[in-house]
Amino acid sequence: MPHLSRERLLSLRLRAQGLETGLSSATETVARLGAVQSQDRVQSLVAVGLRTPGSRFRSLEADLDDGRLVRTHVLRPTWHLVAAD
Repeated sequence: MPHLSRERLLSLRLRAQGLETGLSSATETVARLGAVQSQDRVQSLVAVGLRTPGSRFRSLEADLDDGRLVRTHVLRPTWHLVAAD
């Protein structure tokens, strides 16, 4: 098994979580991740915002309010954001 340096491992983890490269929209971010879990509405929007460069909290709230993102119990009895599509 090849050895991964700590730096390479961290880089791969950041990329896998969408934190290194960033995505162009909140719906693209949530769709790529499949779902964003958080019991708190604000925390879930912050998690999406960290992965979506240039996003603003109000635009993320609008995505949720307009139905582009859905907050639901889709996977188990905890809250998730999912893309409406």
